[in-house]
Amino acid sequence: MFLFPNLSYGQIDTANMEMQDSVNVKISFKPFIIPAVLISYGVATKISEPLRKWDYNIADKTAKYSIKADDYIQYASHVAVFGLNFIGIKSKHNLRDRTFIVAASSIITALIVQTSKR
Repeated sequence: MFLFPNLSYGQIDTANMEMQDSVNVKISFKPFIIPAVLISYGVATKISEPLRKWDYNIADKTAKYSIKADDYIQYASHVAVFGLNFIGIKSKHNLRDRTFIVAASSIITALIVQTSKR
């Protein structure tokens, strides 16, 4: 389901959709090229010492240009969830439901991110 989301019809209104034969569904591999290259490079750096040294060298050189914007950008979606009503864009959910959804997603994200960082 994660690898081929176009084969799962979870977000499609099937009541108004003509039945398609799943054999005729064409899969485009173009969206997988960049992630595959990046994952391959990540695996290669774990195996190859010269690549690892090159990564550390780049990290050392760019560390002095560190900015703290990413500490605050992570909350932009929270501001958007509540701020869009102020500019006249109505949401599908009421304030209580939006607050619950934002809180739940923040907790899940924090658990996943902090766990994977450690």
